[in-house]
Amino acid sequence: MKKTLLALALGITSSTSFAATVGTGAIHFYGRIDASTCPIEIIDPVTGNPESGNRILMGNVDASQFTTPGSEAAARSFGMRITPGGGCTVNTGDVANVSFTGAFGGAGTGGTLYALEAGGAQNLALTLKDDTGTSGVT
Repeated sequence: MKKTLLALALGITSSTSFAATVGTGAIHFYGRIDASTCPIEIIDPVTGNPESGNRILMGNVDASQFTTPGSEAAARSFGMRITPGGGCTVNTGDVANVSFTGAFGGAGTGGTLYALEAGGAQNLALTLKDDTGTSGVT
């Protein structure tokens, strides 16, 4: 039995203004599920189909979408699904809790955003939001 865990919104927010000229590039958001957890796959929330490589592809975002510090652009929705088996049991009525730890530390005021890998896009950070649009970063 497959059980849909949770749908989250994914957004990128800037912490400072962009310069007038910005190079082009792609942003890829991806993570790892440790063996000590239940198997989780990233799914498209509309179709329920698995995302290739469990990656959230952010696509190409025009810098003009970031108009002021703190503005957001490129929101992407995704879901996570637990597939029981291999020592993982999911019973009817079970509630799952999800936590996320960014690999590159905090960013933004008070570290409430997730930093991106050094050497990539500057003055950008990541926020995860739940299905109500509330940031899950505390």
